[in-house]
Amino acid sequence: MDCRSAVEVCELIVERAAEFNHVNVATALRRVLQSRGDGVPRQLEEQALHALEAAALRTIDAFGAQQVANTLHIMAKTHYRPRDPSLVPALEVRAEALADTFNTQQVANTLWAYATMGWEPGAGLMRDLEGRAEALAGTFNTQDVANTLWEYATSTLRKFVATLT
Repeated sequence: MDCRSAVEVCELIVERAAEFNHVNVATALRRVLQSRGDGVPRQLEEQALHALEAAALRTIDAFGAQQVANTLHIMAKTHYRPRDPSLVPALEVRAEALADTFNTQQVANTLWAYATMGWEPGAGLMRDLEGRAEALAGTFNTQDVANTLWEYATSTLRKFVATLT
């Protein structure tokens, strides 16, 4: 929080990511991805992102619903594709384990993230998020509804197009 620039944030991450807890990891990942293009040398940014991916995998069992949903959301929003192919599956496993604790925004943002990234959530995660959405249906705000419907529309369209090919 004391860093004055995106460069300072990336330097701190490269130096100290091994010490980060799950909240630090999710917060730092959001900050780095939001500040892409803000004058951070590409090599430094890549080093920071690599360190954060490793830290995320190291701390994934401590991720709560907020860290999972926020991480997927910022990756989708910034069109970020992790270098480590095991990160998204690890986030999905964690999301499935925590689905019954997700609030409406976390359900909606997770579904929106999958739709935006063009990825299909696994059957278990989808079932659990649908169940949670049903349980919370009366408390969704308009943005939550829109994000959730976006996932269903996108997923349905992908499945339809797949049947045509």
